[in-house]
Amino acid sequence: MLSARVAGVVVLATTCLATVSHAAEGGREAKVVRNVETAIGRGGFGEIYRVHVVGVAVDQQGNPVAGARVFAIDTPDVGSVDHDPKPIETTSGDDGHFELELEVLAGRDPSAPETRPTEGEFCVYGVADGFGFTWTPEIKFIGQRVEEANGGEQHHYYIDRSFPLTLEFSPPAVFEGLITDDRGEPLANALVQVGFIQEPPRREGRGTWRCSYSTDLGNRNVPSVGFAAIRFLPADLREARTDEQGRFSLPHLRESTDYLTLIDPGPRFGTKTFTMYTAGRPEARDVRNTIFSGDGMYIGVFQRPRDVEIHVAQGTGQPVEGARVLAHGRQSIFVGADAVTDQSGVARLQLHPDEYRLILEPPPGALLSPTEVSLTVSEEPTTEQQYRLPEASKVLVRAVDVEDGSPVAGVHFRYQTESMQEPHYLSSQQAVCDYRGTNAEGEFEAILPVGEVRILTEANPRFLTPQTTESEPLTLVAGETSEVEFRFERTGSLAIPVEQTNLPEKMAMEITKQRQLLSQATGVAVARQNLGSCDLPLGTLRESLDAVAVETVPDIRALYKKWTGNELRFAEKRVTFDGIRCKSERLPQAKNDDPPGNDYTLYNGSEGAYHDASNRQLTVQPRTQFHFHVDSLRDFVTIMPARLPQEGEVVGNEFLFLTGNDRESVEIVADATSGFLHRLCTTRSGGSGQCIWQFGAKECENGFRLPELRIEARLREGKVYLLDISEVTSVDFVDQLPADAFAAAAPADTLIVDYHGVTGDGPGRPATSRLTGPVSDACSYVLRHPSLSRSIESKLRYGEPAPAIAAAEWLTAAGPANAIDTDGKIVMLEFWATWCGPCVAQIEEMNEVADEFADEPVVVVGLHTAGSEVKDLVEFAKGRGINYPLAIDKPAADGGFGATAAAYGVRGIPQTAVIDHDGTLVYLGSLPEAVERVREMVKD
Repeated sequence: MLSARVAGVVVLATTCLATVSHAAEGGREAKVVRNVETAIGRGGFGEIYRVHVVGVAVDQQGNPVAGARVFAIDTPDVGSVDHDPKPIETTSGDDGHFELELEVLAGRDPSAPETRPTEGEFCVYGVADGFGFTWTPEIKFIGQRVEEANGGEQHHYYIDRSFPLTLEFSPPAVFEGLITDDRGEPLANALVQVGFIQEPPRREGRGTWRCSYSTDLGNRNVPSVGFAAIRFLPADLREARTDEQGRFSLPHLRESTDYLTLIDPGPRFGTKTFTMYTAGRPEARDVRNTIFSGDGMYIGVFQRPRDVEIHVAQGTGQPVEGARVLAHGRQSIFVGADAVTDQSGVARLQLHPDEYRLILEPPPGALLSPTEVSLTVSEEPTTEQQYRLPEASKVLVRAVDVEDGSPVAGVHFRYQTESMQEPHYLSSQQAVCDYRGTNAEGEFEAILPVGEVRILTEANPRFLTPQTTESEPLTLVAGETSEVEFRFERTGSLAIPVEQTNLPEKMAMEITKQRQLLSQATGVAVARQNLGSCDLPLGTLRESLDAVAVETVPDIRALYKKWTGNELRFAEKRVTFDGIRCKSERLPQAKNDDPPGNDYTLYNGSEGAYHDASNRQLTVQPRTQFHFHVDSLRDFVTIMPARLPQEGEVVGNEFLFLTGNDRESVEIVADATSGFLHRLCTTRSGGSGQCIWQFGAKECENGFRLPELRIEARLREGKVYLLDISEVTSVDFVDQLPADAFAAAAPADTLIVDYHGVTGDGPGRPATSRLTGPVSDACSYVLRHPSLSRSIESKLRYGEPAPAIAAAEWLTAAGPANAIDTDGKIVMLEFWATWCGPCVAQIEEMNEVADEFADEPVVVVGLHTAGSEVKDLVEFAKGRGINYPLAIDKPAADGGFGATAAAYGVRGIPQTAVIDHDGTLVYLGSLPEAVERVREMVKD
């Protein structure tokens, strides 16, 4: 789904590479040398041309500049996974002349007709001793001959025409300054960036740029020349560090240029961002938040954080060791806002003078409750405050077998108080969600606030039936333990009786043992994984893998190179598991990329969470709404089925099974003694299916077997379209994981997106909150802050009248049309746009839907976002063969997708609404679900 903010992005589906040789007075015909297809969706088209660029490097007087380093780089507005722009470098000759050959990606918007030529852009820039770095305006390249362009534009490159470029160098401008704290102490090693800045937390290649040459700052009548490729400029020309005296200098800048500038002395001090102009201060211009290098040395003063001591005690006044203190202020705090109390109960923070909210969390196991308090940090060098944690109570829950009174392990419970709208899972701690089950003794201890509470069983415990699902009300007293017992009747087991299996007895027993070990496994595994799309004949894989013995681990890197022609690249991840809960973390690739600034997905037994570090967002969803896949130990091993539809055959050390019919065939190869699965291939008549190979069985200390290498191929139309390769490098099984093993930790500046309040009675939006300080566990945090996870008031409710379609224009592929009569009909309304790749990808499915319901009282309408021209949309519809009516939304007062989209609360496209024959809203969401709703309504 696309958001309105990225509406201008075009995704390329195919690219081709052509060679264009340019002379100063004309060029030769292009020749296609290769075709490639990207892995990014459908709907856009592009061509990669090899362009011959010639030019001359001169100074302001027109004299040649010899020995200049000259660079050229492609600066496309579109992207392709098969094109990674990189600078091409050469050196100017004694006469200033230079030549380069550059690959330029020329793209075409998917909404444009195929007759429209592709377009791209590139930039040439240079560096020379005694001059400031410089650049040319972006040069537009048109994938068309001049004759076809009716003579073309003078300053554009074409397939058969170019012109020599002039790269003009001017004397260097200097930006220098002094960085100190508010006590006058110099700040060494402060980072200064101009033109291209990377605000913390930094990520490789990510940043913001603004670098524009203009002889008259602020005068819109004077054109400026932007430097879109500045991030590719050698870093030492656009950034510097302060020395021990706090001084810095950037001596090779271009004059009369405004640069986006960042000063960053480090996370303790914060940053300053402003515009710096390499000239004197102009007269009568609005130049707020702008400094001028012509004014002399820049002096930057940063406020030093104050030392803050937080004393944490119990109600008796006794210090609490191991309590965590987290500070949240009005601005995001990346360092100094998180500390743990020492033996004296003191946590030491470093905070700037301001107002703060402190989160105080007790150490694991302490009969204390988390609390939040206010803190004011003054201008004084040190602030000291004392706070007390509220006392809590302990609940001991037992699970026993009703027949013999034996303990039942792995049972989960819930609890509810009068103030809670619905029960929450019972956690061992309050600061983090630790929804573990009962231990081997059938016991589970939880710490809860004092007051009245009821304990409830899990909604659907597996293989267990409780005699009672709810306890009597318990009155929890501070510092005391309350006990409650639940009795269960066992109704099943993972174990399969030997008489019910058609496998050899010893083999069946081993498989049952492995299944039980996997279901009860608790620990941490580290694995390397490559999961990616491909287009390979299944026979290519089978030829390489079927003949390899199970105890042999093939050279998968060499095989992957043979299959795809590419190097095999693994992502390393850490997987934490305990049978039900799981957490998958991407391990850091660089030393400064440490948790919690990493990507992870987790399921804690009640909620799911997905942390996207790049976008600084953490999504929290109840398990009924959580649809992300979370890797667990099960993703790295496939266990042999314990029952088969018919008997197999033992040949030597192998168990072989092969069956098939018109619809499906299954082939299994496994170790005849241990049951370790070596190969499982399932293929269906339509060409779909799955094949799994496992090599090198390793037996862990607890007897569980893991493959050293696992390869899974998913099939579509008889070919491999998805390949999953994994290697487990280590696994540690433990009896019990720490309480925070499945915590959704989040750093400052993370956007929490909480779905707890989104209900199914209407299209709702999740609550969002930007953190200004770190949290130990976002799942626990939103549960302790009902204001964040409150029920969301939606403008719409299912079963209520749907908003009218406020169309500015109606049309079809044949041209403008009258408004569609929807009275008494079912309406399927798709919100879409031609610039939206996922929307364009659904056109074929929308056409099929329109055909399916052509003879039914159903109207299928595509409502395009506001602002499109009728003629452009008609041309697009004709080119794409759209067979259903279209409309263009009226503009909304506050912008966005349009008035109708705003009335429906649509903030991302594509989305599809279903409206009943009486005008009531039935559904708003994905197209497949909308189609199913319409089918049900037509059937009824």
